[in-house]
Amino acid sequence: MLDIKKCEVIIAIAEEKNLTRAAEKLGYTQPGISSIVRKIESEVGFPIFNRHHSGMTLTKEAERLLPQVQTIIANYKSIEETVSNIKGINEGHINVGSYSSMSITYLTSWIEGFNKLYPNITFSIIEGGYSDLEEGLDSYNLDMALLSRQPWHSYSWTPLIDDEVFAILPRDTKFPRKSVTFKDFNNVPLIYHEKGSDPDVERILAILENKGIKPDYKYCISFDRTMMSMIEHHLGYGILSELIAKYYHGKIKRLPFNPPIYRKLGIATRKDLLNSPVVELFIDYCRRHI
Repeated sequence: MLDIKKCEVIIAIAEEKNLTRAAEKLGYTQPGISSIVRKIESEVGFPIFNRHHSGMTLTKEAERLLPQVQTIIANYKSIEETVSNIKGINEGHINVGSYSSMSITYLTSWIEGFNKLYPNITFSIIEGGYSDLEEGLDSYNLDMALLSRQPWHSYSWTPLIDDEVFAILPRDTKFPRKSVTFKDFNNVPLIYHEKGSDPDVERILAILENKGIKPDYKYCISFDRTMMSMIEHHLGYGILSELIAKYYHGKIKRLPFNPPIYRKLGIATRKDLLNSPVVELFIDYCRRHI
């Protein structure tokens, strides 16, 4: 019914929301892509696109079909890479999502070593918070993501490291102990990330709330370095992992929690998607070089 070319047309129009731009992207003429759209709708038996003056959008029926179409395209690319691998070409491209802390600490050195073994494999690195990486996996835009494991995960998981979480304070803060407890955050000005970017810290904040501990949620920020600078200027405390904090050399200090708290970092891939040989190869390389 739907071959790979028709699937690519559906995806291109869904992304571009414009027939002309989709045609240019795929190398079709506008009459040519219009003909393909009519064939698709005739084959499936229902409209695929809503036509508007401003462009085209997927119908509700097509939205239900979209995840399967994305899977077909992703698996087709995997088959192409497998064929190349069998021929001994070892070519391919990997879309990697990653926390910036993982990119700086591990990913760049992994890619350096991996490319010495497989110089024809290319990479795109997409950095972001947890929700960005989750969305990238769920939309098939990422082949793999370096992130922290969450209870609701439905991904295939390759564990890598446990990353300890610390309280971050101004360096000259007079603190009576070498570690912090949850109670130490009561009524303290807190600098925190926007919702969805760091579920591990959000889980700690939920524990504080359940225990009746109420920080003063003073400043919501997007970037780790902004948090560090604000702490350095005595605007509040923060909560960050070791991988993030250890690269900042400003006037701050790290105190561990008592008992210690860790986030589990690893590689997530989709369970419903066949990883290409180059993706499997790179995952194995990361696991062996941690």
